[in-house]
Amino acid sequence: MIVSFSRKFVFVAVPKTGSQALRKRLRAGLSATDWEQATLTEQRLFPVAELAAIGHGHLTCRDIMPWLPPGMWEAFFTFGVVRHPFARFRSACGFYDPARFAASRDSNDEMKRLLDREGDHFLFAPQHHFLCGDDGRIAVNTVARYERLAEDMTVITRRIGLAEAPLERVNVTRTAPTQAFDVELRAMLTERYAQDFALFGYDAGSPA
Repeated sequence: MIVSFSRKFVFVAVPKTGSQALRKRLRAGLSATDWEQATLTEQRLFPVAELAAIGHGHLTCRDIMPWLPPGMWEAFFTFGVVRHPFARFRSACGFYDPARFAASRDSNDEMKRLLDREGDHFLFAPQHHFLCGDDGRIAVNTVARYERLAEDMTVITRRIGLAEAPLERVNVTRTAPTQAFDVELRAMLTERYAQDFALFGYDAGSPA
């Protein structure tokens, strides 16, 4: 997550939606007084002990809201990125346990076990968990899409006053399972991410 007091924006970093590339792009416009929490490639923690103790940079809207002055969330430009839940889950699997999926093999059972065992891990949390408030409604001004990230980021950088520049590819998952999801796994994921499909307009019937 990034909270820029200088440019008046909050970026909510949803895991496995290109957030590392966005962080790198947004850092070019940050000042010394701005906040970022990130721990993957370097240690950057918010100056709030309770938030720093979370231990990673994928904080939710609900995490940060109580720590901002009254009215700041509403006054700032707030945004995040979402991705088709099937593609995001596939990428999260490969990132979480690359050795498991490095070899070409039947991966459906492995993905089911991972979902059952580690479904509560923040990498596999539904995207609405990061972007919605206590009322269950989307709390950010803008929801960009991973599938058109370059175009959406052009609009966002103009909105926050950053010079235009191409997004770099950062932290790309290279060992994601490639086998098509079977009927059981599709059903498990459709149920797990039902609210994401409903809120963000993705099609659960599209190829996985």
